[in-house]
Amino acid sequence: MRRTVSIGELSTMTKRAQDRSISGLVETARRLPNGEIKRLDAAVRAFEEKYGFDTETLRNDLAADRLYETAEICEWLMLAGLRDRIVGRKARAE
Repeated sequence: MRRTVSIGELSTMTKRAQDRSISGLVETARRLPNGEIKRLDAAVRAFEEKYGFDTETLRNDLAADRLYETAEICEWLMLAGLRDRIVGRKARAE
């Protein structure tokens, strides 16, 4: 199932096709993760290896003003947060 549809694509569809397309996107979004956790884990691990500490240490150091956010740190935090939310969703569904 597709994960995206552009506004341009929707504007060229019939109402019925729009409804099917949007329903398919919603169905896909509601499914349990399929490989996303593995990809997110790898991306988070890459940051942890680059900086030499884990995500929990990052969060603690930011909270204690020992580190400051950069664009790269924000990306790391967003990936880790997304991973945590997906893992939480999967755990609730099991």
